[in-house]
Amino acid sequence: MQKLGKGEPVDNDEFESWVKSKQLLKPDDQLDLTEAELGEEIPKLLSTENRHLPRNLVIYDFREGAYVPIPVPENTVTLLEFEGTSLHKDTAEAKEQISRKGTDELNVTLDKPAEPSPEEEETTPKPETPDGEDTERDEAAPEEEAPKKKLTNQFNFCERAALTIANPSRAVDTQTIPPPRSSYGSSVLQWVIYDSYAEDYAQQQREKEREKEKKPMLHKRDEKSRKDDKAKQTEEFNKRYLQACQIIERMVNQNIYDEIAQDYRYWEDPSDEFREEEGTLLPLWKFSYEKTKKMCVTDLCFNTLYYDLFAVCFGTLTTESGAMCCDIHPKYPYLIAIGLYDGNVIVYNLQVGTKEPVYMSHGVNGKHSECVWELKWGPDMQDGEINFFTVSGDGRVFNWVLMQNKLAITTIISLFLDIDQVGGPDGSSLKLKGCGMCMVFHPNNPEIFLVGTEEGYIFKCSTAYSSKYLMTYYAHYLSVHRMDYNKFNSNIFASCSGDWRVKIWEDMRP
Repeated sequence: MQKLGKGEPVDNDEFESWVKSKQLLKPDDQLDLTEAELGEEIPKLLSTENRHLPRNLVIYDFREGAYVPIPVPENTVTLLEFEGTSLHKDTAEAKEQISRKGTDELNVTLDKPAEPSPEEEETTPKPETPDGEDTERDEAAPEEEAPKKKLTNQFNFCERAALTIANPSRAVDTQTIPPPRSSYGSSVLQWVIYDSYAEDYAQQQREKEREKEKKPMLHKRDEKSRKDDKAKQTEEFNKRYLQACQIIERMVNQNIYDEIAQDYRYWEDPSDEFREEEGTLLPLWKFSYEKTKKMCVTDLCFNTLYYDLFAVCFGTLTTESGAMCCDIHPKYPYLIAIGLYDGNVIVYNLQVGTKEPVYMSHGVNGKHSECVWELKWGPDMQDGEINFFTVSGDGRVFNWVLMQNKLAITTIISLFLDIDQVGGPDGSSLKLKGCGMCMVFHPNNPEIFLVGTEEGYIFKCSTAYSSKYLMTYYAHYLSVHRMDYNKFNSNIFASCSGDWRVKIWEDMRP
């Protein structure tokens, strides 16, 4: 192998043998052109005119009432538009900025003349000056010159931009129904105008007469209202006068019966010292009636309107059967309902002034089969009908409605005991009933009531549900004689029984 030196020529044949040869391939479907066709020049022109722009657009003009052609849009399309901040240094604005902010460091370095090298300084002759005064002045001159201001580079800036989401526009259109139209035509004559004026005049006269009729009615109403105001003032004065008289009467009674009043407040029986765990009560009043002597008092009820009036049941006094319980209507204090020993009920009206009852139950199916132990008036019904409830030893609670000529009876609930069924003499199974002894209604909810039984149970019932109890209390060992709700808390009630116990219950406690 021959090593070539620098600058020696190389043989072309040997070099071409190392280079890869190129061969042109001609496709089969290539068109063959002549030399004249190949040498022909075909010019292509580029213009700024957009051939695809529409040129026949029109828009409707409401002013002229016709379609108007829209001018052809421009061919120029702005792709990027940016405002520069560079200034020429010879302009007035650049000079003002230079004087305000100073010069730039880069410009200062470019404008400074080149410093000579130390060799050039030695070769360059220094001009001689007498006593070296001029040289000292030249050396001190640059030190005394003030430093030049720096011009900030105007191309050092930062620009920030943000693109927000464009809310899409929405057009809402609606179309209303055009108002109805009607065509009317008529001819106006002289007699038509006269009739319209006459009708209007008659209407004015009628309105004047109505106003005259209203004026005496207003005077009558004013006089009536004045009388009512005087009656109200008189009634208020009478109330105040009555209250003052009652206070004076109470003071006189306290002065006359001072000893009794003191005993009523601070009464102490000397015999209490000789009694263990027992005391005595001061009898304030004692009522006696010759016809009721040696009779049992079965019930007592105070009047809700007249607090010094009360009713007492004395057994067989004026009725065929013994009077066991009674109740005075809270809204109509002249109505008294009485439950009898044979299961019947009677209602008296004290306003009538007769000894005969206004209502009385009859028939075997229209009464209780055993003694009526408790009777309570209920709230008026939706139709304004007066009614009351009774509980008996037969284990049923009835609702009695005072109709026009009779008493209507409805069974509210049957007091079945929650025990197993008992077999009868004929082989059938019987479900035992409890004997109702007393009942009391809820002070806030007139539909809820409690029933005490002879077996010692207390059932919480509702007038809306007659199939089951809301709650069952296993209260006492003997019969429950009386129950009552707390006047301040309706969830608390008390019960007393023949087992010598008084219990306080809180309703709805788990």
